[in-house]
Amino acid sequence: MSIWPPIIYLALMTFNLISFAVLNGQPRSPYSFHDAFTSMLMVCGLLYWGGFFEPLLRR
Repeated sequence: MSIWPPIIYLALMTFNLISFAVLNGQPRSPYSFHDAFTSMLMVCGLLYWGGFFEPLLRR
């Protein structure tokens, strides 16, 4: 197992928390399916890279 997926995931989560702190109280921009889908793909890719889905993929 590589050490990079959890480091990248923690960095993304930290960036998300900081951006929410900076934008606290401001009205939210319209929701975007493309943004949500892209972030989901990034998180799933990191979890796959880190071996999270390994028990499901083993036969």
